[in-house]
Amino acid sequence: MDEFGCPSFEEKIAPVHTAVIVVDVQNIFCSGELKPLTSGIVSPIEKFLRTARKYNVPVIFIKQDVTAFKKSPTAREIIVRNGKAQILKDNSMDEWAGELCIKPEQTDIISPKTAYSAFFNTPFEATLNSMGIKTIIATGCATNVCVETTVRDAFMRGFYAIVVKDLTASYDAKQHESALENINTNFGEVRSSGEVLAVWES
Repeated sequence: MDEFGCPSFEEKIAPVHTAVIVVDVQNIFCSGELKPLTSGIVSPIEKFLRTARKYNVPVIFIKQDVTAFKKSPTAREIIVRNGKAQILKDNSMDEWAGELCIKPEQTDIISPKTAYSAFFNTPFEATLNSMGIKTIIATGCATNVCVETTVRDAFMRGFYAIVVKDLTASYDAKQHESALENINTNFGEVRSSGEVLAVWES
């Protein structure tokens, strides 16, 4: 702690009170050649998680309920306004769309959500508190949507948030960078996976 009572980066990510969250790494967001930026983070996240588990850092998969999201009036309006109404007409692929691209280990936790934030109308905060978690390390997608919204809510609830810049992605590189800048200024701290691992492995 410094003279203002603020923890250092190393103190914030101590394994004893840190959890890694994997946001929306699901087929609908990360699968296929049409999503090169988001699909490109899947393998690096898998590698990162192996090290996290090695140091007993809990891993929590945040999983979007695709069907529930499509039932939201506000979500439906945005989908239609953006010219993607066909998504609402065809539910045949919802199960596939919602499947995780990374297979969780038995010790991992899966935390479903129905909106952008992992905290909204879910037991996620209670789960973190029951585990003694003070810091979340965020990976996944999209940086400017569900990752940023979750990090904003984490800040509002008194959790430290580290966003791993090379393990998060958006569908547009500019949106990714803009979100990272906003997060680092207002809601959390942006670091590379190498910086996180260097602390754990020191």
